[in-house]
Amino acid sequence: MDKPWKGKHRHSKLTAICAMAAGLATPAAAADRYDDRAYIAPMLSYVFADDDRYNKDGYGGALALGKQISPYLGVELRGSYLYYSAESGEEPGLLCNLLGLNCPYQPSSTTLYGIGAALNLYPFMGGLYIHADAMGGSSTQYNVGLGYDALTLGGGAALRIEALYHMNKDFEEPRINLGMRIPFGAAAKPAPPPPPPPPMAAPRPEPVRVVSLPPCELPASGQPVSLAGCK
Repeated sequence: MDKPWKGKHRHSKLTAICAMAAGLATPAAAADRYDDRAYIAPMLSYVFADDDRYNKDGYGGALALGKQISPYLGVELRGSYLYYSAESGEEPGLLCNLLGLNCPYQPSSTTLYGIGAALNLYPFMGGLYIHADAMGGSSTQYNVGLGYDALTLGGGAALRIEALYHMNKDFEEPRINLGMRIPFGAAAKPAPPPPPPPPMAAPRPEPVRVVSLPPCELPASGQPVSLAGCK
């Protein structure tokens, strides 16, 4: 039986989560958190099951191995596993199965697994990113949405949250991933500042000009006294 209210409620949850991720990213937009080290990101997953699955909400996990190759772009290799338990239903009788009658639908559990490639776009050079991936496995799967690496921990590790739209066959479902981003190796040390310029040499003093004066001699006997040339 269709449950239109359930679909609306599910989509409103995804909208609220995306708005929360965008709000958290505001302070990070001003800071450059670009880290070019390779990293691993284990995450737990929860999926709000599409009504047409006749399954309960799914849960599982994802594992990403990636590297940010520029301040604005990161690449990842991703694996995913999801399990949907069956909703309660009536058990079809043996006669229904043999004669192919219109028997009550019997739901069953569903398992999805896959591996594929992903891109993360960082429009603000901060923790917020736009995620898109494509996976093959039990069936073709796609995930698109927003992610955020927040609250940087020691060594560059960060908490990671993703609000994604999960697509598989004819099903479209909100998906939440929550985990950590753990980089490999030590962070690169910042380049030392350039040395200060050498001090300017003091100007050399000009030599003192010495003016030689003519000797001062006494006049000869009988000559008038003159002080010319004497100082």
